[in-house]
Amino acid sequence: MKILHLTRPAAGGMREYVVTLLEALVKRNYQLQLAGPVAQWDQSRLQGVELLPFDVGPSVQWGEFGLAWRLGALFRREGIDLCHAHGYRAGLLARLAGAMAGVRVIVTLHNFLPRGRRWQRSLYWWLERVMGPWPVAYVAVCEAIRHHYARNMGIPPRLIKVIPPGLDWSTRLPAQESKMAVRAGIGLGPSEPFIISLARLIPAKGVQYLLQAASLLSRSLPSLKVVICGDGPFKAILQELAEKLGLASRVIFTGFRADALSLVQAADIFVLPSLSEGLPLSVLEAMALGKPVIATRVGGIPEVIDDGKTGWLVPPGNTGALAAALQRAFSGGAENLLLAQRARQTILRRFSVDETVISWQRLYEGLPVYGEVVPLERS
Repeated sequence: MKILHLTRPAAGGMREYVVTLLEALVKRNYQLQLAGPVAQWDQSRLQGVELLPFDVGPSVQWGEFGLAWRLGALFRREGIDLCHAHGYRAGLLARLAGAMAGVRVIVTLHNFLPRGRRWQRSLYWWLERVMGPWPVAYVAVCEAIRHHYARNMGIPPRLIKVIPPGLDWSTRLPAQESKMAVRAGIGLGPSEPFIISLARLIPAKGVQYLLQAASLLSRSLPSLKVVICGDGPFKAILQELAEKLGLASRVIFTGFRADALSLVQAADIFVLPSLSEGLPLSVLEAMALGKPVIATRVGGIPEVIDDGKTGWLVPPGNTGALAAALQRAFSGGAENLLLAQRARQTILRRFSVDETVISWQRLYEGLPVYGEVVPLERS
């Protein structure tokens, strides 16, 4: 079977999801192509995948039908049996092209629809009505995203299957390094407690609330350090906030780090204070590393963390609740170790790349030929 994966510009968790899936599918002898803005992808991990540059923008553009026509011509020229599109935007384009070329289409819904663009949501709703008769299989990465598209796009929930992301934990997690060496590398002493947040620095990641919570803990945890790993347009504002809160000597902004998971491994607690999320891979990775995790009750996070048993959940944007959770975590002692062990076992079992690929193979092989519409059962 020849499968073309279509993506818009992608970064972070979505890109890692796609690359991991392609790596696993290559080993199962699928003929694979990746179309989209492929110059940004790590080609060393895509051996056996043919890369096809194709201009898929982040949002609907003028000349969309011309772009779909070119994609349909690509389907015919390459003899594509199935197109697996990543993201709702790429999915719309793939469905138009699939209808023109008679190619089956699967769309993975990785994230929520963008906020604050009412015209775009209205356009998506209208296009969904127009393309309703054309067969497509929708797959969400978590239940929260499944319900979001059912509610906002009017897609019957039974037509959206849930396949959680799976990672290859044998290669994804860093080797056990000396925690002392890692700490020393970012200027921390061997016994200084530190928490870490790994995120793109934008307002929606909520790092501002983490800084405010750290300020509230200045007296009870005077030696606590906060490591912010990541980069983004909000970085300067967060640095200024740390200064205003008197945290300049206690907060370390590392910028982008290729070895970010080694920093997570050396930390005491991982925190993701996001205001909005789909299913963040950073939470899965921190739990797989056996770290106690505090995260907000948004998106698919509550589907991963059982509050008080495999981590702690707090309301988004609630500085007091976040500070209280941090205080509780640092006083947990042996209980934290048990919690982290349960979390690690849960992640390694539920989010294995082998389990994910089996689900995808079943869907690829069982998807009806073009022209048939068979509702998918909920996973």
